Amino acid sequence: MPENYPEDPHNGEMSGTCATFKLPMTCQRFLPLLFLPAIASAAQQDGAQLYGLYCSACHAVDGKGANDGAFPPLAGSEWIAGNPKRSVAIVLNGLHGPVEVMGKAYNLEMPPQGGALKDDQIRAILNHVHSSWGNKGEEIPGDLVRTVRAEFESRETPWTSAELLKLFPLEKKKTAIENL
Repeated sequence: MPENYPEDPHNGEMSGTCATFKLPMTCQRFLPLLFLPAIASAAQQDGAQLYGLYCSACHAVDGKGANDGAFPPLAGSEWIAGNPKRSVAIVLNGLHGPVEVMGKAYNLEMPPQGGALKDDQIRAILNHVHSSWGNKGEEIPGDLVRTVRAEFESRETPWTSAELLKLFPLEKKKTAIENL
């Protein structure tokens, strides 16, 4: 065995429930590299799965609001379009008090998720929301969650819709004539 390799206490034998076999030392050293793609993909966050875990209880799996619309929908919501910092700020700090979504008034609490979710998880969830159910929201850039978190790190209370609209106004809807 070459000097710079440690001694193999198992002599290249690998045993399992089905068989015992020997692998050359070189193969044993590179075997972990076969699993790198699986490790890398596990590290990437799946927005749909995370949404199902953290958001669907209130916003429903289809984004239409749970309990027959008792909670605000995300599908088709004007709050998703426009400046992506708005949705990041809502997820990080929560939302308190009255809010109008798609012409319907809601007055519920959305708890802040910034303490529970990592930046890459928030990004994955919001990219899922921004691109699902007919939404055409902007993709969340790689460092935006970190940037927004730092910008509002001193904030200790959930947002109100008035505060958010002052910082991040909703896009104005075009009239039929403006669309011509």
